[in-house]
Amino acid sequence: MYTYLRSALVRMEEAKTFEAGAGALLDALQGVFDRAHPGREAEVHQSAVHLRTDQSYVSLVTHSGAHATTPSHEGARSAELWNWTRRFDRPFIVDTRLQRLRLTDDTADDWLDLGGEASPLPLTASVVRFLEQEATHLLVLPLCTSTTPLAGMITLEFCAPTHTGESFPPPSTVEALESYVALLAHALLRLPVDAPDAIGGGDPLLPVVGRAMAPRVNLLKAFAGYDECLLIAGPTGSGKSRIARWCHAHSTRAEKPFEVLDLLTVPESMQMAHLVGWRRGAFSGATSHVDGALTRAEGGTLFIDEIDKLSLETQAGLLHLLEERSFQVLGESGGRRQADVRFIVGTNTDLQREVREGRFREDLYYRINVLPVALPPLAERSDEIAAWAAFMVRRCAESAGADAWSFSPEALRTLEAQRWPGNLRELDNVVRRAFIIARSRPESAGDRCISPGAVERALSLGGPSERTSISAPLEQAARAFIHLALRAREREMPGEGLDLELSEAFSGYIIEQAVAWTDDKAEAFGLLGCANLVEHKNHHRRYRRAQEAIEALLQAESHILEEPPR
Repeated sequence: MYTYLRSALVRMEEAKTFEAGAGALLDALQGVFDRAHPGREAEVHQSAVHLRTDQSYVSLVTHSGAHATTPSHEGARSAELWNWTRRFDRPFIVDTRLQRLRLTDDTADDWLDLGGEASPLPLTASVVRFLEQEATHLLVLPLCTSTTPLAGMITLEFCAPTHTGESFPPPSTVEALESYVALLAHALLRLPVDAPDAIGGGDPLLPVVGRAMAPRVNLLKAFAGYDECLLIAGPTGSGKSRIARWCHAHSTRAEKPFEVLDLLTVPESMQMAHLVGWRRGAFSGATSHVDGALTRAEGGTLFIDEIDKLSLETQAGLLHLLEERSFQVLGESGGRRQADVRFIVGTNTDLQREVREGRFREDLYYRINVLPVALPPLAERSDEIAAWAAFMVRRCAESAGADAWSFSPEALRTLEAQRWPGNLRELDNVVRRAFIIARSRPESAGDRCISPGAVERALSLGGPSERTSISAPLEQAARAFIHLALRAREREMPGEGLDLELSEAFSGYIIEQAVAWTDDKAEAFGLLGCANLVEHKNHHRRYRRAQEAIEALLQAESHILEEPPR
């Protein structure tokens, strides 16, 4: 048996990444089990090493047994197993046929029933579906050392139908497996997670992937193929919507719709209605039939952003929907409809804190926390800034029908020196402003290169990234417009001032912000109540008008504020 240990130690020493080391560990555990159970009456169906924190996966390495005949449902119950691992902090066995759990060091051979009203370990419907699959037993081993707190878990699924009702694997096998994990865990946890060099350019939905994002993208590639709920956490503007679209595009549902329900744009009293839809007369003001997000996303993916904004009442409805996979359209007399969608949810809030403070249901948290991934802020992805800026300015030029523009090296260094509390969304806003400013300056138009001065000017026009009252900045913008008009009258336009039509730039900025927020022109105009423009394909023209209005105001400002000839 020590042959497997020596081989694993050699491979662990040679391993350059956590993923390679985890593969060596799983091979060693497979060898230990096969030696203890050489016949075909019991075999390893699937094994995995889960490296994770309380709120996010860091890495997932899986190994399928030689005779596995059904796909693993690793995501279907990883959140539940992780919750139990944190609770017990010691190995346990799950009998999937009898749906019960036993701690391996329990000498009394006591079992805890899973599910049921009186059970201390409630089950979600997705886990029940997993328990009905091929594996008959599960062994979960905490991944930790004497000096390292809980860093993850190791799961081994066994197909051993002749041992149903027994504690399987037997104590001797469990002890051997635990010993191997204890001997190899320290070396494994010292290995870095695989982080390839930054890449970009190949995928229009994810054109830039830096070193901090690369491990997460590797995880998301694996998670994209699951139908279980994906939870994307990250600060505002870090790219959650873009990542959700990317996951949809890499899933088996890619040819079906991708629908976004941004809860920031939905009144609390209408949250469930926007989710399930309604029929005319369903409530006061329901004057027509409206399909909900679930119907629009049928067969595809529904991304619910700002999930923490759900009211407690709607949280209960969403939990039932996730469990039963069915819903009732408001005011519809027929039966319930099936919810054939893959759910992805986003949040910029610590949901565990929301649970502790009573603002978010604990059962819903564990239901959506099946496949969690946390996106780092842009401040931790500085190697991406130049590439993102280049991508964004190319997009600006294409939208404006202009030739290609670029940033000077000095301008890029200016961008890289910022902290970007608003993350990619803030960077995109600055790039859009810098592009418009540079186009309005004759000295930049020749070489189509954005200078540090244009970037500095664009940065100065930005406000704090946090949400503020709408009236204060509007009043400030109006005062600035009047001051510019007074300056124009003083200098060169006696009796005229500044043409009020230039204030159309204000609505232009709103449209620009909506496009930056949604990353989709059609969705942006729908958000602003202009779905009719989208329906008649006129929203592209309206967007160009918005950019022209902004450019006209900036040109007027530049002309009025330039130094007069001496």
